[in-house]
Amino acid sequence: GTVRHLVRPVGSPAQGGGVLAIRLPGRAIHKGENVTLTAQVTTQFDEEVFVLEVGGRPLAEAVVAQATAQATTVSFALPVPAPGLHSGLVRKQSDVFPGDDSRPFVLEVPQVLGVLLVHGQDRAVDDAAGRGGWRYLAQALSPGGQQGLFRVQAVESSQLTTGDLARNQLAVFVNPDPLGRRSLDGLLSWLRGGGAALFMLGDPAQAGYIGGSLLPALGLPGSVAYQGGNAQNPQQQRPRIIDSGHPVFAGLETEALSTMEDVIWQRWFRLDEGPGQVLMALTDESPLLIETSLGSGRIVLLPFDLRPASSGLVTSPMALPFFQRLTSWLAGAGGFGAASNTEVGQRARVVPLLSDSRDLLERSEDLLVVDGPQNLGQPANLVWQGGTPRLVGDIIDRSGIITFVASGDTVGLVAAAIPAAESTLELFTVDQWQSLIQGWGLTLTADLSTGNADDLAGILAGRELAPWCFFLAICLLLLELFIGRGTASQKTISG
Repeated sequence: GTVRHLVRPVGSPAQGGGVLAIRLPGRAIHKGENVTLTAQVTTQFDEEVFVLEVGGRPLAEAVVAQATAQATTVSFALPVPAPGLHSGLVRKQSDVFPGDDSRPFVLEVPQVLGVLLVHGQDRAVDDAAGRGGWRYLAQALSPGGQQGLFRVQAVESSQLTTGDLARNQLAVFVNPDPLGRRSLDGLLSWLRGGGAALFMLGDPAQAGYIGGSLLPALGLPGSVAYQGGNAQNPQQQRPRIIDSGHPVFAGLETEALSTMEDVIWQRWFRLDEGPGQVLMALTDESPLLIETSLGSGRIVLLPFDLRPASSGLVTSPMALPFFQRLTSWLAGAGGFGAASNTEVGQRARVVPLLSDSRDLLERSEDLLVVDGPQNLGQPANLVWQGGTPRLVGDIIDRSGIITFVASGDTVGLVAAAIPAAESTLELFTVDQWQSLIQGWGLTLTADLSTGNADDLAGILAGRELAPWCFFLAICLLLLELFIGRGTASQKTISG
């Protein structure tokens, strides 16, 4: 007949130690600064050592004192290398199963970040700082007009084009004039495709446009109320940083955070954050920094401008580090993405490093994906999304570094790690196993894990076979002796 076997697990998975995830700085970084990389790890033994490598060279170590099946965080201090794409690795020094004891990553250090500063048309009532103080912001990002980490391009909102957006990693809007339908649709498409934008809104005359058009287009409630009192009864509020661990504030000393919270605000819009996240608020609970998303894009709203009448931020020593950190974090989430960190089973995709789209199109026939020294490369697909070119490869089926090349030049790197699923088997106790099989309608016959366990053959067959085997062995020996004696008695003497 038909024989059926029922196979059941006899234990539950238990973490066996490994690198579960790596957290990069979360913002655009530049050469020379010191950053901290963190890794989520589990350990099976005390004094486990984890090593950080960049470019094949070990740069830092971290030790977890006690074994724990719960994820714990280890930190590595790292001086930022030269601009470019850098492959790295966090690994354990040793383990039984090396599958997820190492996790690759790609660290991208940009040469320059393009910032498109979009402002409303200057009016006669605006001072030298421009509409909403946009020139203060331009100076904060590019002091003295010198190009450092940021390359600032300033345009009036009436002159905004999708080409301007595509050439930059971040768009900053300071009291913009109402955008036309075509400009707004192009902006929203760019954001949904992975762009990043910062909106500074502080003009009370634009309350109707902000609440009736701009905020709903960004997926936020249109509730807007201008706060500020009057010259005889001015309002004064101080900010409160809600998430000091956010990349915009992470790493700042306590004194710097206190300096930021000492700034006085007199005028602002009170908004409803809706699905957004409030990172900083005033003492009356008015959101002062709202983070939200639109498709694959990231948006930050600051409901004030940079006029001295609005706040004392422009004269605070925290103005420059605050805006540089905020824009570098946003720019690191926008079109800036030649480095991608993902897992096996996902599709390889990056924003190419080539900033000139024409150059990319001319080399599109030579776009390849290389996932190892033995692979000569497969063609990469060039996909346009929201005016931004993206390179797309196949589903990743192995861990390691995947390289996108164009005419022999590296234009993108993808680090693929296997999911952190390594485990040992935590066996059931006898009582747990007995309780489990009783649910299947079975009975535990014996426990073979104890020192005085019954004989396995007896348990499986239901009888003690050793005496029978011994008797058969004696019979076989007697038979051999009988046959041997009979053969010896038949010997004769030949002639």
